[in-house]
Order: sequence, then structure tokens, then C-alpha cells
Amino acid sequence: LHTLRLRWIPGSEPLSEIIQQRLLGELAVIANCFSVIGSSIITSWDSDGRALHDFENSDYIIEAKATTTSPEKVGITSLDQLQDRTKSTFLSVTNVVKNSQDSSYFYEIVDSWLLEIKRRSENDYLNLQILLNSIGYNTHNLSAYRTKWRITSTRLIPIDEKTPLFPLDFSNKIPKEVEISGYRLHTEHLESIDFESLRDYIFRND
Repeated sequence: LHTLRLRWIPGSEPLSEIIQQRLLGELAVIANCFSVIGSSIITSWDSDGRALHDFENSDYIIEAKATTTSPEKVGITSLDQLQDRTKSTFLSVTNVVKNSQDSSYFYEIVDSWLLEIKRRSENDYLNLQILLNSIGYNTHNLSAYRTKWRITSTRLIPIDEKTPLFPLDFSNKIPKEVEISGYRLHTEHLESIDFESLRDYIFRND
């Protein structure tokens, strides 16, 4: 509904800056994972952002974040978002800079990723286009985007029992009248892996 309202506000961008930033983080995962694990990274994507995890299937969970902060930190929106130990779980962190030198419009970045996927698979390209269209991204209003972005890095962080997360046993002590929806996680010192090793990592931990 928010995206629909933006279309009727004079001078507004088709997608808000918050949504653009979120999508950059999630689409960066697709762009980096597609050559490694193929179409499953597209079919596992929760494009509208309503599920607990951004990407999930029977083999993996990937939570995607984009951040402008330095030192690097991200918002974890649910206390149990990274707590699943039944399958390989990862946190992807994309560092972005807004309206900086050598930056590009949101749609320019997205289109470059789409073209790379189209080069590899026309069918997956069309499926991703459908998902993007469903959340308000289309080629008819690209000139309305004004915010520019520069992606400096995307890191893939494996999550395991050693990762410093909010302790769930502590949350059991919180009174039911107190609601804690999430927390900030400082990630700059968390070890990351290459996206190229994702498949081996998933099946090694299967």
C-alpha cells in the first residue's frame, strides 16, 4: 500500500529510499548467488518482505541487509531471525553509499544485475522481472528515480552457535507486557566467506 501511495504523491520516487536500500541488499544476494546455486536463489526470495527470512528453502536461509553505517552494523528485525539451526544460515551485508561520487541510479544497478541473469537464463530473468513488477518496479517510470547509490561490498557471513546473537533464553525472562522487536548487530568483525563457496558450505553442513 505504501508503494501504491507513493505513485500518487507529486515528485515522489516509485520506490522509497528505504525500499530501494532493502532491495539493493536482497538483489545483491541474487546477483552473487545466481551463478553458484542457480534459480533456487530466485524461487526462495520473499520479494515483498513479509516472511521471517529473505531467502529460504530446504537447504539454506539467507537474511539480506544493506547498510550505510560505518563501522558496519545492521538491524535484525526479529529476535529469532538468525536462530534457526536446522539448515545452513547466512547473513548477507551489502555496504552502500547514497548520492556519492561515481554512484548510479537505483534502476541502473538493478538493470545491470537483470541483464547478467538474462545472459545466463531467459526464464529466470523473466521470473525475477515478475517478482520485481509485483512490488512496484517496472520500466515505465524509471525517469522518476532521483536517489543514487554506490555499492562498496557485499559480504556473506555464516551464522552458527558461535555468532554473537541476542540470547533467546534471555528473551524468555522478558515480561509479556514488554515487546522487543529486534536489535542492532555489529558485523564488521564477523568472518565472511566467498559467495563462490556457498554451495560447498551448504552441503558440507547439511
